[in-house]
Amino acid sequence: MEIDDQKLGNMELTERSRLTDGGTELSSVEKAAWFVEEAMVGRFQTMKGKTRKQRDDYVKYENLEYPERMICALVLIFVSFTEIPLWCLANRKNDWTWQNGHRLCEPSVPGHAYLSGIDYFPVAWTVIAEVLSVAYLGWLALLERRFEASNARLTARVALTSIYAVDLAVVTLALTAGASLPWRLAPYLRLGLLVVSVDAIYDSFQQVMTVVPPFLNIAAMLALTVFFFGWLGAMTLDDFRFENHEGVMANAGFETFHDGLYTTFMATTTATVPDSFLPAYTAKRIFGLFFFLYEAMAVFIFLNLILAVVYNVYSDHVKERTRTYYANRSKGLAAAFNLLSSGGGGGGSGGGGEGGIIDKETFAALVAETNKVERVPTVTEGTVDWFFSVVDDDNSGAISASEFYDVCDILQYSFKRIKTKAWIQDAAPDWCRRHAATYDALKRYVVDSPQRLDRVVTAVLVINSALVLLESWFDLNNSDTPLGDLAFSYVEFLFSSFYAAALALELFVTPFDQFWLSNVNRFDFFVTVLLFLTALFWILPFVAVSSEVMHYLLILRLLRLVLLLTSMERFRILGAAIGRIVPASVGVLGVLFASASLWSTIGVQAFGGLLYDGNPALDDADDFLDAHFAILNVNDFAMGFYPLFAMIIAGGPFPELVAAFDKVAAFHGAGVLFFFSWYVVGVLIMVNVFSAFVIDAFLSQYEDDDEKVEHPDDELSSLDQSFAGEGYKIVAYKASTTDDVYKAMFADDLLEDDVSPSSKDHP
Repeated sequence: MEIDDQKLGNMELTERSRLTDGGTELSSVEKAAWFVEEAMVGRFQTMKGKTRKQRDDYVKYENLEYPERMICALVLIFVSFTEIPLWCLANRKNDWTWQNGHRLCEPSVPGHAYLSGIDYFPVAWTVIAEVLSVAYLGWLALLERRFEASNARLTARVALTSIYAVDLAVVTLALTAGASLPWRLAPYLRLGLLVVSVDAIYDSFQQVMTVVPPFLNIAAMLALTVFFFGWLGAMTLDDFRFENHEGVMANAGFETFHDGLYTTFMATTTATVPDSFLPAYTAKRIFGLFFFLYEAMAVFIFLNLILAVVYNVYSDHVKERTRTYYANRSKGLAAAFNLLSSGGGGGGSGGGGEGGIIDKETFAALVAETNKVERVPTVTEGTVDWFFSVVDDDNSGAISASEFYDVCDILQYSFKRIKTKAWIQDAAPDWCRRHAATYDALKRYVVDSPQRLDRVVTAVLVINSALVLLESWFDLNNSDTPLGDLAFSYVEFLFSSFYAAALALELFVTPFDQFWLSNVNRFDFFVTVLLFLTALFWILPFVAVSSEVMHYLLILRLLRLVLLLTSMERFRILGAAIGRIVPASVGVLGVLFASASLWSTIGVQAFGGLLYDGNPALDDADDFLDAHFAILNVNDFAMGFYPLFAMIIAGGPFPELVAAFDKVAAFHGAGVLFFFSWYVVGVLIMVNVFSAFVIDAFLSQYEDDDEKVEHPDDELSSLDQSFAGEGYKIVAYKASTTDDVYKAMFADDLLEDDVSPSSKDHP
């Protein structure tokens, strides 16, 4: 009855606020909830002029926007991977039936064209998927305009969906007429919609764009260096028109000014070093000094200077963005508190303003309103008191202004009520009392001093891992015999039995709810049970386990080494830091993916179907064919990523690819432009931006990780365990977010500026 009465009271408070404000204006609780919801994502906007209709549209939009908007954007990217390449479209027989990719595309080329192997969807299906996704995205954009002031991102979404609608209309008319299109805007529009639809990618895109102007300054200096040394090399070697001792022209690569520029630029990427320098160096050793000076300036100075500039600008922008994020959060929470505390009309009791407080009833009404928005984690009726006790640091029964500033962080927690007793204590309490001394000794060994049991398990795990490697060696060398397999099966059964016994011992003294909270424990549970059952079946004569299954189980056994690493302090901290950085890097990786997708799309439309074995234009491209680089093509969207990814790993373009693309291009120099532009964007900008993020994020996470793992959050220290009931306790856990990583990266700067959400110095 207490929960029902509380819910009724919250509803009455919210409804009373609605009636008081006349039905069109927002109530104090609704305004405060809107402030909190915006503060959760680091935004702040005034409530002046906001109506209940706008609030209803906002709630409707928020509940329809996530994750549906991101799903629609990903569906469009999926279409890029699975749609029929435009250069193959003329060979389709039916717009509604499946066709093998090779049979569809090979009639367009007289030789063999390598494709990704993805089964292309019928063109009509992909168009329908595009229509539905674009229509939903367009509707969301129009809905957002009802309550949101015009901004660049919203304008971009409206423009992109509108242009996409026109493109779909043109495609539909062409397909209806049985025609094919050599070029489409849609693949480019999909990338734009991905960027503006996913918050993390859009934020990272803005950060990358701030890097471009200072990058261009250094890039211009590098270009002048390439120009000067290319010109100097061509002029100096102009008279060296003779063969060196190796039978190669001494001025090879510098015959003309154009060749000199190409040679020096490729040397900047180190892709042709030292090959491009050997002809002149073989003829005259003095040219070694020329090439040494160039590499020292281009590679050692300018490329590292680019990394330094990108790191500095990117770090400063992220720092300013993080500062603005938490400053907006502070302003929003301050506005919400002033509305809810006494004097703001929210029904709280206290002096209002700086000295005001928020009582539990008002807090419950606020939570009831924020629960309408999916972006804010839902607080169930049964956990409102738990959240309130956590926010109420001093246990005064009311929330002060400084305490209210933690509400956004606390709302991201999930609370769970777990048992404090192991199953045996509930199932056989009499036995536990009779053998209390023995049970307590086991509990001290397993729970209170887990490192002792961990050392035993680790020692066995090391021996078992060595045995697995030995077994793998026999298997790979085809040295295994039936007798040997039988011996290994019994040994594996003994090891699996030991792991099962260790797991049973831990569950014997540890509450299962508490055990199950740890992802490492879950992994250990599944692996242990699976390996034990498999080892049991393996030794049974009437059960046959195939060699293929055993190969996968060998890999699974080796994964147990992960547990060995997590038991070591240095690897545990390192793994925890990396585990938080990887999800936070989604935005930067998303921009890198979008950039590669843009170049892949350009490649498919410009070079698709031209790079294949048997193309007469490649008859004299011996280096390309001998290197078997025909597989590195852009014949479809997925294939286009391979040469771009190879460039990122190698640090520059491959001369064989550049030359081959240039030979089949519609105009001379297109291949050079394609790869050199990707080198600038993909290698020099995006890779350096990602490096800057990883450096900052890893250092901040690694340095502070030991304290974060060993000490619980201060916000949870006031959690009232009396709500749990006898035999239970309340635990709180929170998944690491991008905000946590950025907050850790610039924690000192936030505290200096007094915008940290954890600061207790706010008025």
